[in-house]
Amino acid sequence: MISAELFRTFLTIYREGSVSSAARSRHLTQSAVSQQLSSLEEMIGAPLFQRTVRGMLPTSRGRSLYDQVFESIDKLDQVSRGILKNADPKTPNRSETPLRIGTSPDYFDIFALPRLKAHDFSCIVTFGEPRELHTLLQSGMLDAVISVAKPSVRALQYRILAEKCYVLIGPPGMKPKKPLRNLNNLANWLKTQHWVGYSVELPNTRRFWQQVLGLRLEGQLRFVVPDLRTVVHAVEQGFGVTIVPDFIGNPAITQKRVCEIWPIKDLIPSDHWTLTFRELDADRPAIADLVKALTLTSNQ
Repeated sequence: MISAELFRTFLTIYREGSVSSAARSRHLTQSAVSQQLSSLEEMIGAPLFQRTVRGMLPTSRGRSLYDQVFESIDKLDQVSRGILKNADPKTPNRSETPLRIGTSPDYFDIFALPRLKAHDFSCIVTFGEPRELHTLLQSGMLDAVISVAKPSVRALQYRILAEKCYVLIGPPGMKPKKPLRNLNNLANWLKTQHWVGYSVELPNTRRFWQQVLGLRLEGQLRFVVPDLRTVVHAVEQGFGVTIVPDFIGNPAITQKRVCEIWPIKDLIPSDHWTLTFRELDADRPAIADLVKALTLTSNQ
């Protein structure tokens, strides 16, 4: 019978991508991890990884084995955590390895990073689109995903962290020739402006035009860059106007790097930032601590 410890070591190498990282995560020496992997490969009768300069790349047999065992081993670890916690709830938890978090670069830089520092977290961060990150989370390659997308599978759970509202901003000191007294004035003025966007689709901007102004989007899309920080910088440099989430727009308004053209917070339906994690990890103290650190309360 193959020991569960060998499977744990295999999973850790698979997820970490190297023997040295797996050794740190498992609190073992590199030689011990290498020996355990060799023992498992001998029992399986096939190599599970290719040793390359880029790290340990799983073979087809390795990928197949991972799909067979990761859920069972993770479930066993969940049961073990519960038994130890119930046996002596006053005993401090063993120091966890860095949390593997998937999110967007702008959210992590502006919102998450200061809050994680204040709570002394250790993290390994992956940037990507929500669907891709949820796939990595479901397979155990990530511990948590922060996005506005809610999971579509029952194996994943989520917690709401904060409301995501929007602001309409322009370059500092931008003033229409005529005062904007109503939404019709605003629509007519916006038709003459250049736009800066996160993507060519401009989903939030189009939603604003259609649902609030009752019009199709007009105006020239001048600058597109898939990073909200650069979008705000482009507006600051005079490239045009834009609609961005308030977590990145409000600081720029406060610092007078941009100006708010028209208050739209209550005009566009808000989204919610969520932290998604596997159901198997719902009892992990680190997940609960992460939710607490990133949840935006009324006094923040």
